[in-house]
Amino acid sequence: MTETKNGEFRTLTAQEFGTLVAMFRKALDWKQINLAYEAGIDERTIQRVEAGQQVSDDTRRQISRALKLPEDEFLKPCYMPTAEEIRARVSDLKDRFIVVDAQNLQSVRDIEKIMMESHGFVVDGSALPDDLANEVAVFKDCLEDWELIFRDISNVERVDACRSLLEQIRKIEGQEYCALYAIYATEDKVNVMGCNLRVAAVTFASKDRRVTQFVVPRHLREYVIV
Repeated sequence: MTETKNGEFRTLTAQEFGTLVAMFRKALDWKQINLAYEAGIDERTIQRVEAGQQVSDDTRRQISRALKLPEDEFLKPCYMPTAEEIRARVSDLKDRFIVVDAQNLQSVRDIEKIMMESHGFVVDGSALPDDLANEVAVFKDCLEDWELIFRDISNVERVDACRSLLEQIRKIEGQEYCALYAIYATEDKVNVMGCNLRVAAVTFASKDRRVTQFVVPRHLREYVIV
């Protein structure tokens, strides 16, 4: 059945764009810094957008992607949804994603917690420059390798494994980035007992951003890491 839309196709003004962005953000209980981080832009740009100031088409695309919408959602020609349609989209996003508190990944104990308290992990290096792609790939591979045997090795070997992973993180961070993590329960089940899958999400952010939370999916299949 074809979905019926009651809004209209027309050019969004800067003020309308800002109003829509603010509505989506607030309905999702996101702070401006959360949206800025997800979009890969600074918080001041989100403030300008929501104040109705003009921004580039690239910025509109970045915000669209951060809100899990088609990247041309806010570009010309643009569909102006009704309030009811906006509420339906926000409801869908809430069903798929949640906001979790970010913790600094800075010690052997943090690594050990990730390895022992989660069933799996996802590393998001999308905020990093392309020249760090190899380092991120190596870190992911090592995480996967250690995860296979971590619970079977001795305590001393665990500490050595955590130190080696922490060294790789430090290489990625350099002087400009910091590693953050969160361990949370998805809505995926891992066994017949109905236990929820616990995932460790690791991400990297610029040190000049005050990232205290980030957005993660309720279901592991929603992860799309660019």
